[in-house]
Amino acid sequence: FIVTLNVACKKKEEEPKPFSEVKTVTPVAGIPGEVVTLKGAALGGNPEATKVAFNDIEASIISINDDSIVVKIPDNAIKGQNQLTVKVDGEVIQGGSVPFTITFPPKITSLSVAKGRIGAYVTLIVEELGTTDLNALTVKFGDIQAPKVSLDANKIDVIAPVPAVSGDKVKVTVVVGGLKSKGIDF
Repeated sequence: FIVTLNVACKKKEEEPKPFSEVKTVTPVAGIPGEVVTLKGAALGGNPEATKVAFNDIEASIISINDDSIVVKIPDNAIKGQNQLTVKVDGEVIQGGSVPFTITFPPKITSLSVAKGRIGAYVTLIVEELGTTDLNALTVKFGDIQAPKVSLDANKIDVIAPVPAVSGDKVKVTVVVGGLKSKGIDF
């Protein structure tokens, strides 16, 4: 009877839980709405038991399996250095706490003129510019790059390029460090 009881008890013991680990995070910086892929081992594959957060702001899990998790950076993520954290069953897993940088694309809030002639000086007011170097940014009117004149804090002065102003509206955009603003009509 004791032997049978001992064998029965051993059968009821749970198998050891596999070692959960995040090995890579790609990319290590991004803007809200972008997708981040975490690769690892024994990640569980269960979205109810797995939580991914950027500075405690929970990310939406797009897909999950035992060796990868794909999440969307939350729209309300905080700009700057964040801590990306992965928890499985409430516990931070090995490699599941890594630095992650949140950036925002530039945002054109206004133009000094909404329409103008070829060669007109146009001042763009831009939030989230992220640079004080005039050479580190590009301003386009449609597909045509505008000559830059000056940069002062959040103001960029440019000259409206020749082919861009033919009576039709064009979108003015700013690109800084690969991040492109939404267009504003000119």
